[in-house]
Amino acid sequence: MLGRRSEAGFLAEVARDWAHLFPRLPHQSEANRRIHWLWGASGQLRRYLAAQLPEDDCQQIDTSALPVKHASRVRGPDSWTGPDGLHARSGRDAAHAEWFCGFRLAIKTDLGSRIVRAWSIVPAAVNERDVGNDLLDTGSPPRDLLVDKGFNGKAFTAGQAARGTAVFLPPAKGKRHRMLPILRKIIAEWRNRIETTFKEITGQMELARHGAHTFWGCSPAPPRSSPPQPHTSVPGQSIGQPT
Repeated sequence: MLGRRSEAGFLAEVARDWAHLFPRLPHQSEANRRIHWLWGASGQLRRYLAAQLPEDDCQQIDTSALPVKHASRVRGPDSWTGPDGLHARSGRDAAHAEWFCGFRLAIKTDLGSRIVRAWSIVPAAVNERDVGNDLLDTGSPPRDLLVDKGFNGKAFTAGQAARGTAVFLPPAKGKRHRMLPILRKIIAEWRNRIETTFKEITGQMELARHGAHTFWGCSPAPPRSSPPQPHTSVPGQSIGQPT
């Protein structure tokens, strides 16, 4: 939350500026272990707080690139391996018009409050409609769902309609001129909400500049040695409640 990139630097800052509040500080290695032990408890607390707020009738889902290394530095198998055979692979980042090596972060959020209701770390090159179905299986189906063009598909739309969810897709460039300006503005503002959420997650939480060397170093889920959290793992994906 304070934007400190180094545990050693943070502990030094606490000892220097907040010594009156923390007279006894653990060594960095012990602090690191305690932080990992608390991941499960902090995740449960966040889930509890999120559950106190009712879900919006309108929700949205999208994915964003989660690079772990530059595509030109890929030389073969490495330590970027997650659960259920999930590996860092090459994919296309349409937002920045570039290739990357890593994973994708998929989220489901409320349209109004932007609270993250479900998240998923998936392969870099993945069918977004399959990811969307998994995210929407978490929680009750929304009345309306705003998606991007990556989720466009008759089967996906029909499947959600059977659950009582109407899927709304922003118009393609060739069709935008047929829409009323006020409608284009509303859709753009709605889409900006999930982009803001991604910016907060990948920017303020530094997932885009995580500096990690393994999957568990940049994942919202805890490492295997930490206390378990309630989340569902499916082949090639890591699905969970917001943590």
